[in-house]
Amino acid sequence: MASPKKQDSPAIKIPPPVIFVILLIIAGLAEYWYGLFRVAYVGGMIWTIAVLIWIFSGYLALHAVFVLKREGTPIDPSRPAIKIVAGGPFRISRNPMYLSLVLSMLGLSVAFVSIWFLIATIILVVTLDRMAVMPEEAYLEAKFGDAYRAYQSSVRRWF
Repeated sequence: MASPKKQDSPAIKIPPPVIFVILLIIAGLAEYWYGLFRVAYVGGMIWTIAVLIWIFSGYLALHAVFVLKREGTPIDPSRPAIKIVAGGPFRISRNPMYLSLVLSMLGLSVAFVSIWFLIATIILVVTLDRMAVMPEEAYLEAKFGDAYRAYQSSVRRWF
């Protein structure tokens, strides 16, 4: 009898973008139905800050995708990791694509002056950390050993 093949990927049950979209919908509905700060017009400095957060978030995500493609490693965390990528945005965060999702949600909380999107941002950080980052880090440490531990000690998890 053959032994079952060990899965060569982190055990992420729900894709991180799906988690983001679920929280986005919940926060959006909560804001629509129970918005605490009804503002007729929010503009100027608040929108400028929100747009800057979104621009940085988009840049971070696109740069991370570009670096992963250039290095020949998959973007999808359910596929086997080829190597440790430590260039580009991976020099400042071990999880720049997840950080991008968090910043996008934070940008919404600023743009809409919304406590609901702020709460969703906090829930997103905790959920991504527990459901994606921790399984990925355990997988990468098991697969790459000391090389990954050295990377962990030199680059922060989030920022």
